[in-house]
Amino acid sequence: YCTGNASVSDPTDGLTGNICPTGAYCPEGSELYTPCPLGSFSLYEGSSDLAECELCPTGLYCPQGLNSYTCDPGFVCVLGASVSAPFNLTFDGSRNTTTGGYPCPPGTFCTAGAYIEQDCPVGTYNPNYAD
Repeated sequence: YCTGNASVSDPTDGLTGNICPTGAYCPEGSELYTPCPLGSFSLYEGSSDLAECELCPTGLYCPQGLNSYTCDPGFVCVLGASVSAPFNLTFDGSRNTTTGGYPCPPGTFCTAGAYIEQDCPVGTYNPNYAD
Protein backbone atom coordinates (compact mmCIF):
# COMPACT_ATOMS: atom_id res chain seq x y z
CA TYR A 1 0.00 0.00 0.00
CA CYS A 2 1.08 3.60 -0.54
CA THR A 3 0.29 6.28 2.03
CA GLY A 4 1.43 9.22 -0.07
CA ASN A 5 4.53 10.95 -1.44
CA ALA A 6 5.92 7.60 -2.56
CA SER A 7 8.56 7.73 -5.27
CA VAL A 8 8.24 4.01 -6.12
CA SER A 9 5.14 1.89 -6.82
CA ASP A 10 5.83 -0.58 -4.00
CA PRO A 11 7.28 1.34 -1.02
CA THR A 12 8.47 -0.63 1.99
CA ASP A 13 9.87 2.16 4.18
CA GLY A 14 6.88 2.28 6.54
CA LEU A 15 6.48 6.02 5.91
CA THR A 16 5.23 6.27 2.34
CA GLY A 17 3.89 2.72 2.30
CA ASN A 18 4.67 -0.86 3.12
CA ILE A 19 3.97 -4.50 2.31
CA CYS A 20 0.46 -5.48 3.31
CA PRO A 21 0.67 -7.13 6.77
CA THR A 22 -0.60 -10.58 7.74
CA GLY A 23 -4.29 -10.56 8.64
CA ALA A 24 -5.09 -8.00 5.95
CA TYR A 25 -5.26 -7.39 2.20
CA CYS A 26 -4.31 -4.38 0.09
CA PRO A 27 -6.05 -3.86 -3.26
CA GLU A 28 -3.97 -2.11 -5.92
CA GLY A 29 -3.87 1.64 -5.32
CA SER A 30 -4.90 1.43 -1.67
CA GLU A 31 -3.57 3.97 0.79
CA LEU A 32 -4.07 1.68 3.79
CA TYR A 33 -4.47 -2.02 4.39
CA THR A 34 -7.91 -3.55 4.98
CA PRO A 35 -8.16 -6.11 7.81
CA CYS A 36 -9.59 -9.50 6.88
CA PRO A 37 -13.26 -9.68 7.91
CA LEU A 38 -14.25 -11.23 11.23
CA GLY A 39 -14.31 -15.01 10.88
CA SER A 40 -11.46 -15.07 8.38
CA PHE A 41 -7.69 -14.81 8.48
CA SER A 42 -4.57 -14.44 6.37
CA LEU A 43 -1.19 -15.73 7.47
CA TYR A 44 0.74 -14.16 4.60
CA GLU A 45 2.16 -10.73 3.96
CA GLY A 46 1.38 -9.06 0.65
CA SER A 47 -2.21 -10.24 0.14
CA SER A 48 -3.93 -8.07 -2.45
CA ASP A 49 -7.49 -9.39 -2.58
CA LEU A 50 -10.29 -10.22 -0.14
CA ALA A 51 -10.34 -13.74 -1.60
CA GLU A 52 -6.93 -14.30 0.03
CA CYS A 53 -8.59 -14.05 3.46
CA GLU A 54 -9.52 -17.66 4.29
CA LEU A 55 -12.49 -18.67 6.43
CA CYS A 56 -11.57 -19.69 9.96
CA PRO A 57 -11.40 -23.52 10.18
CA THR A 58 -14.08 -25.60 11.93
CA GLY A 59 -13.75 -25.79 15.71
CA LEU A 60 -11.94 -22.44 15.81
CA TYR A 61 -12.90 -18.77 15.77
CA CYS A 62 -11.04 -15.81 14.25
CA PRO A 63 -11.91 -12.46 15.86
CA GLN A 64 -9.24 -10.25 14.30
CA GLY A 65 -8.28 -11.65 10.90
CA LEU A 66 -4.93 -12.97 12.08
CA ASN A 67 -5.11 -15.48 14.91
CA SER A 68 -7.41 -18.44 15.47
CA TYR A 69 -8.53 -19.74 18.86
CA THR A 70 -10.39 -22.84 20.09
CA CYS A 71 -14.15 -22.37 20.46
CA ASP A 72 -15.74 -22.69 23.90
CA PRO A 73 -17.18 -25.96 25.23
CA GLY A 74 -20.94 -26.13 24.67
CA PHE A 75 -20.77 -24.61 21.19
CA VAL A 76 -20.30 -25.82 17.63
CA CYS A 77 -18.06 -23.67 15.41
CA VAL A 78 -18.38 -24.27 11.69
CA LEU A 79 -16.30 -22.46 9.05
CA GLY A 80 -15.91 -18.73 9.58
CA ALA A 81 -16.79 -18.42 13.27
CA SER A 82 -15.80 -15.01 14.68
CA VAL A 83 -16.67 -15.48 18.38
CA SER A 84 -15.86 -18.22 20.91
CA ALA A 85 -19.51 -18.95 21.71
CA PRO A 86 -21.48 -18.44 18.47
CA PHE A 87 -25.28 -18.32 18.41
CA ASN A 88 -25.93 -17.89 14.68
CA LEU A 89 -25.35 -19.67 11.42
CA THR A 90 -25.12 -17.30 8.47
CA PHE A 91 -25.09 -18.07 4.76
CA ASP A 92 -22.11 -16.45 3.03
CA GLY A 93 -23.30 -16.08 -0.55
CA SER A 94 -19.93 -14.91 -1.86
CA ARG A 95 -18.36 -18.19 -0.72
CA ASN A 96 -21.52 -20.31 -1.06
CA THR A 97 -21.16 -21.75 2.45
CA THR A 98 -22.68 -21.51 5.92
CA THR A 99 -20.52 -19.78 8.53
CA GLY A 100 -20.60 -19.14 12.28
CA GLY A 101 -21.90 -21.64 14.79
CA TYR A 102 -24.55 -22.50 17.35
CA PRO A 103 -25.09 -23.66 20.94
CA CYS A 104 -24.99 -27.40 21.46
CA PRO A 105 -28.65 -28.58 21.47
CA PRO A 106 -30.33 -30.66 24.21
CA GLY A 107 -29.52 -34.36 24.00
CA THR A 108 -25.95 -33.64 22.90
CA PHE A 109 -22.66 -32.33 24.27
CA CYS A 110 -19.82 -30.31 22.76
CA THR A 111 -16.22 -30.23 23.92
CA ALA A 112 -13.95 -27.22 23.34
CA GLY A 113 -13.20 -26.89 19.63
CA ALA A 114 -16.28 -28.87 18.53
CA TYR A 115 -17.26 -28.70 14.87
CA ILE A 116 -20.22 -31.08 15.35
CA GLU A 117 -22.24 -32.00 18.42
CA GLN A 118 -21.97 -35.48 19.91
CA ASP A 119 -24.95 -37.52 21.13
CA CYS A 120 -25.09 -38.11 24.86
CA PRO A 121 -24.02 -41.62 25.89
CA VAL A 122 -26.74 -44.25 26.22
CA GLY A 123 -28.57 -43.87 29.52
CA THR A 124 -27.78 -40.15 29.87
CA TYR A 125 -29.46 -36.97 28.68
CA ASN A 126 -28.47 -33.30 28.67
CA PRO A 127 -31.63 -31.11 28.77
CA ASN A 128 -29.77 -27.83 28.27
CA TYR A 129 -28.47 -25.79 25.37
CA ALA A 130 -24.76 -24.91 25.33
CA ASP A 131 -23.60 -27.68 27.67
